[in-house]
Amino acid sequence: MSAGKSSRSASRKSSKKKTKPTAGAFLNRIADYAEGQHPLHVYLSGLSPSSARVTETALESIADILSNGRRTAEDLAWHLIRAQHVATLRGRLQKLYAPATRPIGI
Repeated sequence: MSAGKSSRSASRKSSKKKTKPTAGAFLNRIADYAEGQHPLHVYLSGLSPSSARVTETALESIADILSNGRRTAEDLAWHLIRAQHVATLRGRLQKLYAPATRPIGI
């Protein structure tokens, strides 16, 4: 009986083991908005055309990083972004846009 009991407890332990989701896993939800009410479009419409283009490009890059390429700025769940997502984003942006270094005196 103890062998059966230990195998049951072992199977319970293994079934309770969960994998840790990636930083952007919780941002992969798409919300439905009424026509013309999508927060991204509302925000961008308040900017000048040139600012809107630059901002949209930046938001697309952020959405790409946070969702590991699975979501666009339009379908990323921006309201679910938390401190850990911002920390991940900041680290990736620092690596992508690290200043070039050169030896002093050149």
